[in-house]
Amino acid sequence: MIDSLPSSFNEAYTVLSESLPHCRGGREEVLPDGTVRITLAQRSENASAAFLHQHGCPMATVEARRDVRSTLNRIGRGVAGILDEVLEVEYPIDRASSIEDIIELGRDSHLDHHHIYRTSLRDDSETDVNSTLSLHIDQGVFLLLVLPPGDTNFHYLDSVTSEEVRLEVPDDGRTRVVVFFGRTLREFTSTVPAVRPLPHFVRISPSPLATRVVIGRMFLLPPEAMSYRSSPPMTYREWNRRAVALRSSDGGEVVEAKRRLEAACKDGEIYCWMQCMAADCAVGLHPTCYDPAKQESCDPNAMNHQCGVECRAEQASTPTVDPGAFCTGSTVMFMSGFTWSGSANNPCVILFTPSWVLDTPGKFAMGCIGVLLLGMLVEGLLAARRRFLGYVRRPLIKSLVGSLAFGVSVSIAYLAMLVVMTYSCELFICLCVGLAIGHFLFGNVKQEIGEAAEPCCGDTTVVRQQQTSTGLTARHKNIDDGMDSLSESPVVGTPSGRQA
Repeated sequence: MIDSLPSSFNEAYTVLSESLPHCRGGREEVLPDGTVRITLAQRSENASAAFLHQHGCPMATVEARRDVRSTLNRIGRGVAGILDEVLEVEYPIDRASSIEDIIELGRDSHLDHHHIYRTSLRDDSETDVNSTLSLHIDQGVFLLLVLPPGDTNFHYLDSVTSEEVRLEVPDDGRTRVVVFFGRTLREFTSTVPAVRPLPHFVRISPSPLATRVVIGRMFLLPPEAMSYRSSPPMTYREWNRRAVALRSSDGGEVVEAKRRLEAACKDGEIYCWMQCMAADCAVGLHPTCYDPAKQESCDPNAMNHQCGVECRAEQASTPTVDPGAFCTGSTVMFMSGFTWSGSANNPCVILFTPSWVLDTPGKFAMGCIGVLLLGMLVEGLLAARRRFLGYVRRPLIKSLVGSLAFGVSVSIAYLAMLVVMTYSCELFICLCVGLAIGHFLFGNVKQEIGEAAEPCCGDTTVVRQQQTSTGLTARHKNIDDGMDSLSESPVVGTPSGRQA
């Protein structure tokens, strides 16, 4: 905590604390305990104290903001210089050889926040939350937070004991600047010795119409800074995009901080309560993010200072079934026979390819529609094949086209067979309905019923029977014609055949 600040800085903060609550606009949100927070924020790239004037703030506020901004810039450079003396840094940008360099190169990306907290008397029994702003870790290389005199609302976790500590600012009429690390030096790049970002939260006691003004500056790296800790390497812009979203509001840059859900940990570390922790376990033991108080594993993305790394024997894990899920896992065939879908205990159907997993009601409905159309297509190809071949006269072309059409029909029919083999009741019914509709629409119902059961070639037997029948008729006709010719020929021993 820095307390040796110039008197002009204290005067400027007093002006801001009195004027900012009367400014218009800003992003207003209701925090979990009912406290209202209004944020006026700006990215340093477009830094101009005049943006406060656009929110209806008096000109005195604009001048005071310039004084505060200038002082925070000097403090930031001083902090960077101290860090250069005690840390060895893996610099993520070629042009930098010190933390002070990378802070200067990233000056157009630093984030300035003005938070106005408004509280009122409330009954704490009406809510189950015990903090105004939940435990979290901020982005950035480091942060400067300007706290008012007598402030007791900032809490953090001790890095050694993990106990909650309340930061008490003396009520002597002077403001203080708190300096703490963000995630950048721990997760985007690395330092020796390693630094630990500060988990902190805000807990504001209820009071009649109390207003708390907090000013913050988050120091960031240049957007083009490159981290090689991830695969593939990524820029600071890409890495930070998961946590910081910029949106335009009233002509100013309003910044909304979002917490990252993942971290890239080094070898020998695991991700536990939103940070990387050392995990050195003996052979046969597995490092686990564990809560000894509850005797259970912790969610690594949850902020719980009770959680830590414990070495535990590996156990076979059983997949947790989400009771609200449409299905769980995947399969190409229900091994227990025909099964209805829509149960979280049943696997999801894979339709033809691994990328077509029917794991949602929408996908399953589309799959049923597609299978119904597939059944109609089978019957449509049969009808088209029969009619088209009737117009072809040249034997060679008819044979080639017929063979090609037969191959296509067989391929589609075997796809239909694969649908049946999934043993999905819905898909089987849709396929049968599609075949029936196609049989009716394409006129196959008018054709002679064949003996073959294959949907691909159901008319083959009929054609073969017709050809066989035609051959028999021709054979009988030839025999009859032969008999007629025999009756017309001279017969030995008849008068007409008498020898001369």
